[in-house]
Order: sequence, then structure tokens, then C-alpha cells
Amino acid sequence: MQQISRQSVRWLEGTALAVMLLGAAPIAQATDVDTSGFVYTESNLANNSVLAFDRAANGTLSLVDTVATGGAGGGVVSVGSQGALAVSQNQQYLFAVNEGGDSISVLQRTSSGLVAVGTVSSGGTLPVSITVSGNLVYVLNDGRSGAPANITGFSFSNSTGVLTPIANSTRSLSAPSPAAPAIGPVAPQIQFDKTGALLYVTETGTNLIDAYTVNSNGTPSQALIQSSFGTSPFALAFTPKNQLLVAEVRESLGTTGEGALTSYQVSPNGILTPISGSVGDSQTAPCWIVVTPDGEFAYVVNTASGVISGYRVGANGQLSLLGDGITAETPNGPLDDAFLSGDLYDVTSGGSIAGFQVQADGALTSLNLDAVAPAGSRGLVAIAVPEPATWALLVIGAGAMGGALRSRRRSGAAAT
Repeated sequence: MQQISRQSVRWLEGTALAVMLLGAAPIAQATDVDTSGFVYTESNLANNSVLAFDRAANGTLSLVDTVATGGAGGGVVSVGSQGALAVSQNQQYLFAVNEGGDSISVLQRTSSGLVAVGTVSSGGTLPVSITVSGNLVYVLNDGRSGAPANITGFSFSNSTGVLTPIANSTRSLSAPSPAAPAIGPVAPQIQFDKTGALLYVTETGTNLIDAYTVNSNGTPSQALIQSSFGTSPFALAFTPKNQLLVAEVRESLGTTGEGALTSYQVSPNGILTPISGSVGDSQTAPCWIVVTPDGEFAYVVNTASGVISGYRVGANGQLSLLGDGITAETPNGPLDDAFLSGDLYDVTSGGSIAGFQVQADGALTSLNLDAVAPAGSRGLVAIAVPEPATWALLVIGAGAMGGALRSRRRSGAAAT
């Protein structure tokens, strides 16, 4: 009998889980099951590539795959952004920005590893952030001198992985384009809200937050431009209740320790109402943010301080800082972060990946990882799969629902 590789088993686990999440009734449910999975980042080197790390149930990471995107990264000296790497909602495709090549690459997760599907123009210059909702993919192009920043939309095929530009989906931002990538970004992130009906973009240089209503044909409305509560809004994230959290750098030349986080209530037409305004963490350059799946905690990564600051998020979106703002210390230059099965991961500018276990009170305990990526790596995506004790049951369930899956793919409906 042919033996199935560990990576093939993990891929089958993830495929089965994605099928079961399509909406059909599960055959059985498992509780209190440890999970493993994969963590992905992109090198952002001249020949850009995506690195896949196998995550064991104890949280440790092992590099198992490195696949070229077919595009050019921005190099070690690059703009900062959140969302350089994204995953489709059926968890079978990754989307990577190629900052140096003004393009987006699609990679498919298969039983034998990642496979590059194709590369398309980003619809602008210097793509820095991607967001996905159903079969819609939007990219934020930060722009260069003479080329304004914009957003551009694509439709996505769950069956082929092909991205197709959406006509009349490009919208220019209010911010002027930067003089050089090294000083950026003007705009660091684009993100769908939890409903998929709204798009938000942070404009760091102009202290603005842009909101777009998504039309039925996938095009965005004209921007609803709103002032950020605090200065220099950078990364954003939504709670499970669709409250918006925005990290604010809030620093001018020579100032330190001014970082903060603001929460907003989101109206159906995109209007933002502050809930907790500029709750400080006494750290410098809070540029990345992640929210736990239950919405109880948010973690802000302070790049200049080398510190992660934790916040408790109340049921109504109110924020309170955990302790003195130093929830965990990281290697120099912490960047993008991702949450997976009780663990928080962060890729640093120096190329290391740090990991922390999230405690019941929000405290972070180091996993003491030795995972390494190229210096300048950007973006972080984490995907959970069940342990081998439960994957067989999920595969049986996937087979029982295979007809429904094929029907949904033929109709072009988005997997959720």
C-alpha cells in the first residue's frame, strides 16, 4: 500500500475542512482537538517566492517548501504594509503581491505542495496589500512618484485560480504618491469588512480612512473619505462583531512612545464612529495588528520598539491596554503577524519568525522558535488543519459532500 506523505495528509486535512465549511451539515463534530497547520510568508526578494512552514501541534515550525511567485519583490528595503499575502476563503489558493514587478501571483495548495498558477498586473504600481471576500480580490497599489496610489479589483475562479480584472474597479486615493518606496507608505492596507459589503483603506500620510461600498457587479463606489481619530493610521482589523480596529503610528520626527489603537463602530454605509479613541501603548511604530478569533484580544506589533502590545476588546468594542503595553518582546523589527490555534506568529525584518502562545488572560508566552526566512520577508498567513486523529473522518465527510462542492464550483459561487 502506497504511503501518503505528511504534507499530503496535511493538504487533505485542509481540503476536507474547507469542504465541511461550505455550509452542509457535518457528519460529526470533534471538540477540544489540538490542531496543526501551515504558516506562509513571502521573501520579497528580487525573485520573489512564498515559503511554507509546517506547524506542529506544539506550535513549532519547519520549512517544507519554497516556491517562486514568478514576479519581483521589493527587496529588503521596501515599503511597510499589512496584507502582502492573503488566502482564498476555501483555503486552497494564496495571493502574493510582487512589489517590484507591479503584479499579483496566485499559488495553489496541493497535496505535493504549493504550485504557481499565474501572475497578473496589479492594475497600478507598487502593490502592497491584498484582501479577499468570496470570489472578489482587491489590491492596494501604493504608487510611486508620478503614479498615484489606487485600488483595483479582480474576480477569482475557485476552480482554476485565475484572476480576472473587474472593469471600472480602479479608484485613485486622495493621497499623493511617495517620492520613493523607502519613505512610504502613503497607504499601507486594504481590507474587506466581515460582511464583504465594504472596503477600507488606511492613508497614513494624510491621516485618512477611505470607505467603499461594494456594488453587486464587484465594483467599488466612490470613496467615502473620513478623518482618522488619531494620526498616521496604519494597519486595520475587524472583530467578529465587525468593529474596526486601527493601529496609529502617531509620531512625528524624533518622537517615540506615542503608538495607539482606536476602535470604531461601522455603519452599513461605511461611516465610522469612534468607540475607544487612541488608546496608547507607550511604544513606537505600532504598524501591524491581529485579532483573536473570539474577538477578546487584539495584538499590536510595535516595529521600532520590538514589542507586541495586547489589548482586551470589550463586547461593545471598548479597548483596554494589557499591563504596561509590553505583552511580549520580539527580535528586532517585528512586522506582519497571524493567529493560529492559540498561537501568535510574527515575521521580523531580519528574517526570523517568532511565536507565542496566547494565555487565557491575554498574556503571551514565547514558543522559542528557530524558524528563519529571508531578511525583508513580508506578509504572514496561517492555516489550521486537524490532527491525524480526526482527518479521516473529515475526508469521509468531504467525499459525501463532493457532489455539492462540484455543483457550487460549476455555478461559480464562492466557497466560504
